[in-house]
Amino acid sequence: MIATQPQRARATDIGILLPEITQAIARLLPGPDAFAAFVAALPAWAKTPALAAIARLSTVPSMAVAWPTITVLGPELDSATTEDLVAATALGPYIVIGYTIATRNDLAVVTAVASNITSLTFDLNDASDKTLRFFRSTIASCTYLVSLELTNYGGGSVRYLKGVFFKLAHLTSLALVGGLDWSELELSTGFGERLVHWLRTKPVVSLTMFAISFADVPGSPLCLALCDAISSSATLTTLALNNVNLLERGFLYERPLPVRLASLEWDKYEGRSSDTSEMWDNFLSALAGGPQLTHFSCKHFVMLLHDKKIRHMLRGLSSLEINNCASHYEILDALKTMANLTTLSFRDVRFEVQLMRHLVPVLRKLPCLEVLKFTGKSRWEELAMSTNDLAHLLRHVPRFACLSHLDVSHDALDMATILGLLPTLNAAAKRLRTINLQGHWQPGDVEDFVEAVRRLPDRHFAIVLDAAAQHSEAATDARHEHWIEESGLAPRRGLDQCIVFI
Repeated sequence: MIATQPQRARATDIGILLPEITQAIARLLPGPDAFAAFVAALPAWAKTPALAAIARLSTVPSMAVAWPTITVLGPELDSATTEDLVAATALGPYIVIGYTIATRNDLAVVTAVASNITSLTFDLNDASDKTLRFFRSTIASCTYLVSLELTNYGGGSVRYLKGVFFKLAHLTSLALVGGLDWSELELSTGFGERLVHWLRTKPVVSLTMFAISFADVPGSPLCLALCDAISSSATLTTLALNNVNLLERGFLYERPLPVRLASLEWDKYEGRSSDTSEMWDNFLSALAGGPQLTHFSCKHFVMLLHDKKIRHMLRGLSSLEINNCASHYEILDALKTMANLTTLSFRDVRFEVQLMRHLVPVLRKLPCLEVLKFTGKSRWEELAMSTNDLAHLLRHVPRFACLSHLDVSHDALDMATILGLLPTLNAAAKRLRTINLQGHWQPGDVEDFVEAVRRLPDRHFAIVLDAAAQHSEAATDARHEHWIEESGLAPRRGLDQCIVFI
């Protein structure tokens, strides 16, 4: 009798990959790359509606999917994309609104997924009362909102929101921003009291205030209560206090920095404060006795370099922003000791004679430097970044250890300068992932740039229009974007190349 081999049970496709099982597996995957690979490998029939929707969203230009986060890059969503975004909520994604909301329509397109939204940014300056009521009710429905930024010159619109965001259980990051032209966001005593209560009772991780004027005065009970709440926070890691009227006579009024603070900015644009010796003593004492920071920016940076304890703290930084400094040689000496820097930003720097030629050799020796920025605008035209400065920097890009991102969006650079350096820019792009150029172009500048790039014989970068920096009409931006696409200069999916933002 011939022995028969036991037959192995044959699994059916349905038994192996029920859609419900694939969705459960997807929830457990360790990161965005694993999630994307898993979803891409699934046959269509094995995907739940949520997984199928996420797969489609991954191909939409207005979406960026890095599971479990879906970032909405712009409000121009068609009905199919909106339906897919709603379907994706079955998997519980974190939805980040990655554009600034200024109109009712900007927010209306995502209200259907409000309960999954974790981050919102508003520009409230031109909003009507009716729009503000809509904003207020929608914010209140964002029950998982973690991060909120509000920009408002004057403060009336912020007050109209009635602090509904302070009631949100998961809100741990708040930015209140007045005008970059120093027009202040005016806030009432009641608002300040709710802010203090929020800091005391929630695990707040980030607080940013820029150009803020409370109804109270420096040294008032509200001022001291705010300083107490900030200083005693056991969770605060990011603190930016720039041109806040309550703090114009003292930095936290002799209170220490929060124990877990990692990022600190204080009056980095040199606002209206009187800079008394008592204020500086407060600040230096807090820095010297505080935790090791990773990011730092403040006014009068050079004044810190004479304190040994402060210099020791600076050596541990990974990110530094320097503003409006004239004593460049002291800064160069300090930078030589900051081997941990990955990000270095210069804003409104004065390009004195040969500064760039002295600066580049120092920066090249920073072993971890990945991001380098020169932004803003010099107050003196003769001290602005010159063509020779930019050319020297670009020529030395290949000699940096690991530089990946270069921002030279300095207002002094016009399109004629950029076009004259295009071959040098193209060569630098071979070693970089992104280059930011200033975006305040004159009529015809974008067209000239696109045409010149199109004629490059060996192009090493793609072009992206930085619409937020253009301050031009939407129709003009759309025309420019279409031309970039039609010229074959837009980024292509799957192709690793430098992106130049204009």
